[in-house]
Amino acid sequence: MHLEPIWQAPIQQQVYRELIDAFSYPGKIKHFGAVLAHNVALDAVLATLVDGEARVADTIGHLDPMQWSRLQAQSVEVSEAQFIVAHGKQLTQLRPHLGSLVSPEYGATLLLTVEKFSTDQNQGLTLQLTGPGIETTSTLYVEGLHQTWIEQRAIWNQDFPLGVDMILVSSDAMVALPRTTHIQLQTKEN
Repeated sequence: MHLEPIWQAPIQQQVYRELIDAFSYPGKIKHFGAVLAHNVALDAVLATLVDGEARVADTIGHLDPMQWSRLQAQSVEVSEAQFIVAHGKQLTQLRPHLGSLVSPEYGATLLLTVEKFSTDQNQGLTLQLTGPGIETTSTLYVEGLHQTWIEQRAIWNQDFPLGVDMILVSSDAMVALPRTTHIQLQTKEN
Protein backbone atom coordinates (compact mmCIF):
# COMPACT_ATOMS: atom_id res chain seq x y z
CA MET A 1 0.00 0.00 0.00
CA HIS A 2 1.39 3.38 -1.05
CA LEU A 3 1.20 6.10 1.61
CA GLU A 4 1.05 9.68 0.36
CA PRO A 5 3.99 11.85 1.53
CA ILE A 6 1.77 14.07 3.73
CA TRP A 7 1.16 11.06 6.00
CA GLN A 8 4.86 10.35 6.47
CA ALA A 9 6.76 11.68 9.49
CA PRO A 10 9.57 13.54 7.63
CA ILE A 11 7.07 15.58 5.60
CA GLN A 12 4.90 16.28 8.66
CA GLN A 13 8.01 17.45 10.52
CA GLN A 14 8.84 19.85 7.67
CA VAL A 15 5.25 21.15 7.58
CA TYR A 16 5.32 21.55 11.37
CA ARG A 17 8.49 23.66 11.15
CA GLU A 18 6.80 25.79 8.48
CA LEU A 19 3.74 26.22 10.72
CA ILE A 20 5.91 27.31 13.65
CA ASP A 21 7.68 29.83 11.42
CA ALA A 22 4.36 31.07 10.01
CA PHE A 23 2.92 31.66 13.49
CA SER A 24 6.16 33.33 14.59
CA TYR A 25 6.02 35.73 11.64
CA PRO A 26 2.34 36.40 10.89
CA GLY A 27 1.62 37.29 7.29
CA LYS A 28 4.73 35.51 6.01
CA ILE A 29 3.77 33.35 3.03
CA LYS A 30 5.04 29.82 3.45
CA HIS A 31 5.27 28.01 0.08
CA PHE A 32 5.19 24.23 0.11
CA GLY A 33 6.29 23.77 -3.52
CA ALA A 34 9.60 22.11 -2.62
CA VAL A 35 8.02 19.83 -0.02
CA LEU A 36 4.58 18.94 -1.38
CA ALA A 37 2.77 18.30 -4.60
CA HIS A 38 0.37 21.01 -5.81
CA ASN A 39 -3.12 21.12 -4.24
CA VAL A 40 -2.35 19.32 -0.97
CA ALA A 41 -1.36 22.17 1.36
CA LEU A 42 -4.61 21.96 3.36
CA ASP A 43 -4.31 18.19 3.66
CA ALA A 44 -0.69 18.52 4.80
CA VAL A 45 -1.58 21.10 7.47
CA LEU A 46 -4.41 18.91 8.75
CA ALA A 47 -2.23 15.78 8.73
CA THR A 48 0.37 17.66 10.77
CA LEU A 49 -1.93 19.29 13.33
CA VAL A 50 -4.70 16.75 13.82
CA ASP A 51 -4.61 13.45 15.68
CA GLY A 52 -7.08 11.06 17.27
CA GLU A 53 -7.81 13.46 20.13
CA ALA A 54 -8.62 16.42 17.87
CA ARG A 55 -12.13 17.66 17.20
CA VAL A 56 -12.63 18.83 13.60
CA ALA A 57 -15.55 20.53 11.85
CA ASP A 58 -15.33 20.21 8.07
CA THR A 59 -17.91 22.78 6.91
CA ILE A 60 -17.05 22.31 3.23
CA GLY A 61 -16.91 18.53 2.99
CA HIS A 62 -13.24 18.59 2.08
CA LEU A 63 -12.30 15.42 3.93
CA ASP A 64 -13.26 12.12 2.35
CA PRO A 65 -13.76 8.92 4.41
CA MET A 66 -10.15 7.80 3.81
CA GLN A 67 -8.77 11.11 5.10
CA TRP A 68 -11.01 10.95 8.18
CA SER A 69 -9.73 7.43 8.79
CA ARG A 70 -6.09 8.51 8.54
CA LEU A 71 -6.60 11.59 10.71
CA GLN A 72 -8.55 9.58 13.28
CA ALA A 73 -10.09 12.88 14.34
CA GLN A 74 -13.53 13.32 15.81
CA SER A 75 -16.04 14.94 13.46
CA VAL A 76 -17.97 17.52 15.54
CA GLU A 77 -20.15 20.60 15.23
CA VAL A 78 -18.40 23.95 14.75
CA SER A 79 -19.09 25.10 18.32
CA GLU A 80 -17.17 22.09 19.70
CA ALA A 81 -14.32 22.02 17.17
CA GLN A 82 -10.65 22.72 17.78
CA PHE A 83 -10.09 22.95 14.02
CA ILE A 84 -12.64 24.31 11.54
CA VAL A 85 -12.21 23.91 7.78
CA ALA A 86 -14.10 26.52 5.71
CA HIS A 87 -14.04 28.34 2.35
CA GLY A 88 -12.55 31.81 2.49
CA LYS A 89 -14.96 33.02 -0.20
CA GLN A 90 -18.12 31.70 1.39
CA LEU A 91 -19.73 33.32 4.38
CA THR A 92 -21.15 31.12 7.07
CA GLN A 93 -22.68 31.83 10.43
CA LEU A 94 -19.97 30.14 12.47
CA ARG A 95 -19.84 30.26 16.24
CA PRO A 96 -16.40 28.86 16.99
CA HIS A 97 -15.19 28.07 20.48
CA LEU A 98 -13.21 31.07 21.77
CA GLY A 99 -11.61 29.40 24.78
CA SER A 100 -12.01 30.68 28.32
CA LEU A 101 -10.04 32.99 30.58
CA VAL A 102 -8.69 29.93 32.39
CA SER A 103 -7.89 28.11 29.12
CA PRO A 104 -7.66 30.53 26.17
CA GLU A 105 -5.67 27.91 24.25
CA TYR A 106 -8.96 26.10 23.63
CA GLY A 107 -10.00 28.76 21.13
CA ALA A 108 -10.54 27.22 17.69
CA THR A 109 -8.16 27.38 14.75
CA LEU A 110 -9.87 28.22 11.46
CA LEU A 111 -8.34 26.79 8.30
CA LEU A 112 -9.71 28.90 5.47
CA THR A 113 -9.15 27.90 1.86
CA VAL A 114 -8.18 30.80 -0.41
CA GLU A 115 -7.27 31.03 -4.09
CA LYS A 116 -3.79 32.47 -3.70
CA PHE A 117 -1.53 35.00 -2.07
CA SER A 118 -0.58 37.78 -4.43
CA THR A 119 2.09 40.44 -4.67
CA ASP A 120 -0.25 42.56 -6.80
CA GLN A 121 -2.13 45.11 -4.74
CA ASN A 122 -4.91 45.20 -7.34
CA GLN A 123 -5.75 41.57 -6.73
CA GLY A 124 -7.86 40.33 -3.85
CA LEU A 125 -8.15 41.64 -0.33
CA THR A 126 -5.43 43.88 1.10
CA LEU A 127 -4.60 43.23 4.75
CA GLN A 128 -2.34 45.51 6.78
CA LEU A 129 -0.86 43.49 9.66
CA THR A 130 0.73 44.61 12.93
CA GLY A 131 1.54 42.88 16.19
CA PRO A 132 4.01 40.39 17.65
CA GLY A 133 6.37 38.90 15.06
CA ILE A 134 5.96 41.85 12.68
CA GLU A 135 8.68 44.49 12.90
CA THR A 136 6.50 47.46 11.94
CA THR A 137 3.73 46.57 9.51
CA SER A 138 3.27 43.93 6.84
CA THR A 139 0.93 43.94 3.86
CA LEU A 140 -0.71 40.77 2.63
CA TYR A 141 -2.76 40.43 -0.56
CA VAL A 142 -5.17 37.50 -0.54
CA GLU A 143 -7.38 36.34 -3.40
CA GLY A 144 -10.44 34.30 -2.53
CA LEU A 145 -11.00 35.66 0.99
CA HIS A 146 -14.19 37.54 1.81
CA GLN A 147 -13.59 40.57 4.02
CA THR A 148 -16.37 39.50 6.39
CA TRP A 149 -14.04 36.77 7.72
CA ILE A 150 -11.62 39.50 8.86
CA GLU A 151 -14.43 41.58 10.33
CA GLN A 152 -15.83 38.57 12.17
CA ARG A 153 -12.34 37.62 13.40
CA ALA A 154 -12.04 41.07 15.01
CA ILE A 155 -15.27 40.44 16.92
CA TRP A 156 -14.20 36.94 18.01
CA ASN A 157 -10.82 38.26 19.18
CA GLN A 158 -12.00 41.45 20.90
CA ASP A 159 -11.73 39.91 24.37
CA PHE A 160 -8.10 38.80 24.15
CA PRO A 161 -6.75 36.29 25.20
CA LEU A 162 -10.01 34.67 24.05
CA GLY A 163 -10.45 34.22 20.33
CA VAL A 164 -9.52 32.24 17.26
CA ASP A 165 -6.38 31.74 15.23
CA MET A 166 -6.52 31.56 11.44
CA ILE A 167 -4.50 29.69 8.89
CA LEU A 168 -5.15 30.77 5.31
CA VAL A 169 -4.33 27.95 2.91
CA SER A 170 -4.05 28.07 -0.88
CA SER A 171 -3.25 25.07 -3.06
CA ASP A 172 0.48 25.28 -2.33
CA ALA A 173 1.04 27.86 0.43
CA MET A 174 -0.20 29.07 3.79
CA VAL A 175 -0.20 32.14 6.02
CA ALA A 176 -0.83 32.13 9.78
CA LEU A 177 -2.82 34.89 11.47
CA PRO A 178 -2.70 34.27 15.22
CA ARG A 179 -5.18 36.08 17.44
CA THR A 180 -2.39 38.46 18.55
CA THR A 181 -2.13 39.89 15.02
CA HIS A 182 -4.07 43.08 14.37
CA ILE A 183 -5.55 43.27 10.88
CA GLN A 184 -6.64 46.45 9.15
CA LEU A 185 -8.57 46.05 5.89
CA GLN A 186 -7.21 48.39 3.24
CA THR A 187 -9.65 49.86 0.74
CA LYS A 188 -8.71 50.15 -2.89
CA GLU A 189 -8.39 53.65 -4.29
CA ASN A 190 -10.24 54.28 -7.55
